Amino acid sequence: MLPILLAVLVPAHAGDVFIEAEASPDHTFSEAAEFAGLVSGDRILRLWKGEDPPAEGYVARFPFAVEATGRHHVWLAASLPPVTSGFWWRLDALEWRHVSEDTLDQFPAMFGVSGAMGWIELTEAPLEAGEHALTLRVHERRAMLEQAYLLYVDAALITERDVVPSGLVTPADLPNLRPRPAPPVPVPRAGRTGPPMMLGTSVMGAAQNRLVKSLGFSLSQTDSDHLTVNETEPGVWDWAAADAGLAACRKAGLGWQYFPHYHWPPEWYRATDRFVPASGLRSGRE
Repeated sequence: MLPILLAVLVPAHAGDVFIEAEASPDHTFSEAAEFAGLVSGDRILRLWKGEDPPAEGYVARFPFAVEATGRHHVWLAASLPPVTSGFWWRLDALEWRHVSEDTLDQFPAMFGVSGAMGWIELTEAPLEAGEHALTLRVHERRAMLEQAYLLYVDAALITERDVVPSGLVTPADLPNLRPRPAPPVPVPRAGRTGPPMMLGTSVMGAAQNRLVKSLGFSLSQTDSDHLTVNETEPGVWDWAAADAGLAACRKAGLGWQYFPHYHWPPEWYRATDRFVPASGLRSGRE
């Protein structure tokens, strides 16, 4: 019998297993960190390290037991890339699977620490009654800011029910989880290709770009003052962040154009390395 702090079984749904991540008995993450009112149990299991991990990476293992043999949905509430590191996971001794900005195709409601945490469904898998383990592994730095090995883990849910946890979920919330909604009704596409569809947007990540592309858009337009562009010396600008956004668009098959704001003076654009002065078709303003 597993200790109750590792897997909290709610009587209303005896087949559900709810794991508080900070209670992991076997991990090389940093610590259990307190964030009262933001996460289940007011604590998370946090990885935040600058030094490189051992060969197997930074690892956290979560043992659990299921009462009945059958198909189970495995959900994880954790911070998601690119805000924090990508990570690998596996059930028992099965193959490792990767969660990264390129592979993530779910868009959960965000909550928790820095608003960077969300519930994602790792898998639906057949499990035999008895003991199992979910293991997480991190051996890649996040791409932004100090580029640390960084991951926040709040909880995991293993359930036979086809429900969708969202936002801050505690064991007391399990009876009220909503069932998975029906798939959307397909929208017929045009019989022939029309002009490019354009979407005005801030700079997006890989997953958001793939979603936009799947909706039929082919061109993304970003206002110039939504870009991260820094003047490193008079008249010289650092476009590294903007270039990364452009590369993400290209990877998804989207075009991207900059859209200057006319409330910025033309002298600013002339001082940059990139913008070419242009005139409005209707107003003639530069």
